[in-house]
Amino acid sequence: MNQLRVILKVVGVILGIFVAIFVVTIGIAIYRGKLAGPISWRFSQGYRGWVVMEFQNPQCPPIAKEGLYLIVPVSASGRGCTSAPIPEGWRYTRYEYMDSQGKQTKLRANGWNTNSMIWPLSVNRKQKEWYLFVGTQDELNRSWGSRPD
Repeated sequence: MNQLRVILKVVGVILGIFVAIFVVTIGIAIYRGKLAGPISWRFSQGYRGWVVMEFQNPQCPPIAKEGLYLIVPVSASGRGCTSAPIPEGWRYTRYEYMDSQGKQTKLRANGWNTNSMIWPLSVNRKQKEWYLFVGTQDELNRSWGSRPD
């Protein structure tokens, strides 16, 4: 029984050290601006195609916030615009369809996995734009000729 207590104490200390390292690492990332709040990209229900999100345009509204999330609305034409700067740092990002009644449907975003519906492609810091594609891999492959410049 004493051996079991010693083993449990050692395991507890090791777990405590790992948790402390994790918390400190997250704290440093937040402090240095490398970890930021989550973003929710919102597309018109059923939208498929190229998306261009323009940042730092003073003629556009600021990014809205809903709870912890920054909300990035994309019009039915696949364009979005905000006066806010391009978001920096590591963050959780979700992509959703939004219908006319406000119902949200989450889209699969698995990076370059073949079953993804979101294809994050690039950030053009000079033009202050983000580009991505909403659709299947086959739709993306067929659309390269119509990609935005």
